[in-house]
Amino acid sequence: MGESSEKTLTTSFSRVSVSRESRFPLDDDDDDDQAGHPRLLVSHGPYLKKHALYNISKNQHVDLDVPELASKEVFFTSYGNWVVLIDLIIDSLRPVQTCGFCVLNITSGEKIRIPHKWHGRVFQCILSGPPTEPDCHLIILPEPRVNHLYYCRLDDGHFIEARWNFVYNYNTKITAPTAASFGGKTYLWKGDSLFELVFRGDRKLDFVPLVHVAVADELFRWPVKARRVEDFIVPVEYGEILVVRAVFDRYTDLFENVAYFKVFRIIMGNGNKECVEELTSIGNRALFLGKHGSTACFADGSSSGVRRNSIYYYWDNQDIFVYDFEDRSTTPLRPCPPVRSGIFSLCWV
Repeated sequence: MGESSEKTLTTSFSRVSVSRESRFPLDDDDDDDQAGHPRLLVSHGPYLKKHALYNISKNQHVDLDVPELASKEVFFTSYGNWVVLIDLIIDSLRPVQTCGFCVLNITSGEKIRIPHKWHGRVFQCILSGPPTEPDCHLIILPEPRVNHLYYCRLDDGHFIEARWNFVYNYNTKITAPTAASFGGKTYLWKGDSLFELVFRGDRKLDFVPLVHVAVADELFRWPVKARRVEDFIVPVEYGEILVVRAVFDRYTDLFENVAYFKVFRIIMGNGNKECVEELTSIGNRALFLGKHGSTACFADGSSSGVRRNSIYYYWDNQDIFVYDFEDRSTTPLRPCPPVRSGIFSLCWV
């Protein structure tokens, strides 16, 4: 970050305890939610049995009693209020473990069970469409530095592996692949190129190249030397997506060490390099990034309580961070009291 950047830890919050009956399924009709910004689900404690919901605009959280979320990792989807729940892997020393899946609508309470099991770790997990549609696929990126993914239809009995000709290179700082789905289409970003994942029936997946973003050359010249980068795909509106690159000034998994962000706007449908534009401002938008899914909303700063031209992000820290795109300053926010024991997991919902 620039020399003018300051990190002031915001620790003020309101604590409200509520019952499961009054908050789950989660309300979807209050004024803040009408503004369109997501809330942050905080899972913590032994076996992730405790939960809280953080409201950014009010800077407060409520405690939840939701048995459906116990011992689950939660992954955001861009389809309605659906989230993917994955059984928590308890023993981190065991490389291969079996976990189950289900899909939960956090406002209606509807749950769709997925019959098959997964053996291994999960880095990213997305849905290719609304889970109520017959052709919806579950897609898994098992590790951050791999050249393959797994997919299956929700009613299939097993996962299918799909590989691409791409190998992560630590020397050239090529980033790990990342995937996202919105508007009924699924995208994979790997290296500096965007691909669409096209399902051909039940057993074939094509990687269709869409556009190459030439960012590698200038990325390591200004304003700091990048030690690590992390990329995100963010849906904005139909036919337009953003690729966001977090640039670290040291090699670390802690996101408080992000030096700055680069944002690229991609207009879909042109099929050539002219559809890519690097943004110097994201205007009346706020982006929400995270390891369990990313999204965006409009923000005017006055009515919604969400800062315009800003990026809210989290990774493996208990805090979230707000990056001001104009002056490149970063402000940490603490959504809940610090977790002193057990584990925790964050997800936008």
